[in-house]
Amino acid sequence: SSSGATHSALGPGARLARAHEGGADMACHWRRWLVPTLLWHTSAFVPAQSVEGSHGPESGTLFPKVTFPDETGRQVTIDPDKSLDSFPGKRLVLWWYPKADTPGCTKEGKAFEAMNQAYSVHDVQILGISADVPADNKAFSDKYSFKYPLLSDVDRSLPAALEVTSRRWAILLNEDRTVEEFWTDIPDPEMFPVMPLSYLAAQKWAPHKEL
Repeated sequence: SSSGATHSALGPGARLARAHEGGADMACHWRRWLVPTLLWHTSAFVPAQSVEGSHGPESGTLFPKVTFPDETGRQVTIDPDKSLDSFPGKRLVLWWYPKADTPGCTKEGKAFEAMNQAYSVHDVQILGISADVPADNKAFSDKYSFKYPLLSDVDRSLPAALEVTSRRWAILLNEDRTVEEFWTDIPDPEMFPVMPLSYLAAQKWAPHKEL
């Protein structure tokens, strides 16, 4: 049918966004598309430390203590001390984007938003971060109804501290705020949000492989 042809022509991020907007269709969408994608793509992205010539933190290293304002001006702290951390007991996935409300960043942000509930199942908090000022991030968040914080690092202090030179990267932090995984030079921002989720799913399913 014509509607089927239109759906098949859409990219994966666009399909995620459409499923998100469809509300009741989301559960069906996860079963028919996302779950097989998670299984197939688990190894599609590799940690930065295994990519020759790339830069970034090693797995197991302690993430720096940082505090940045989110799009509302609220101060968000990442700290191994749970009494100071803004998300104690949760793992964090931070994705750095070059510029708010630009095409690639919008695709990545919308894909993360479409998968926000799936990340929550794994008790993972999504955090976007860029060098944009809070007002620009707020306009970005409001425009696309993001339900996760967008942090402002206007001095680019975090990439400097992590020695990251990539324009687009992401990091997964454990509850103790050590680095679990790091992805650099992300080539497809629309598809990338599947990758940390597939990594989390693989971890969860690994103990059952021999059953």
